Amino acid sequence: MNKETRRELFNKDCEELRTQCTNLTEQMEAYMSNDLDYHTVLTLKERTLSELFEIQNKITEIDGTYDLLDADDLQSTN
Repeated sequence: MNKETRRELFNKDCEELRTQCTNLTEQMEAYMSNDLDYHTVLTLKERTLSELFEIQNKITEIDGTYDLLDADDLQSTN
């Protein structure tokens, strides 16, 4: 894979991750602005934990795809 294609794919993946994080933050802000009953809090906890795991999986996927733990490869991506 050439450097330009690799950079475009990396940027696309990072944008998807940024969108996931932004959406989760917005949901949390919306919930925090309201008084919540116990059942709603439990539902929120389950849903946000699920979304956090999705974000974690995306980070792991990006790391594996672009070898971000290897400093030389990170420099080539940047």
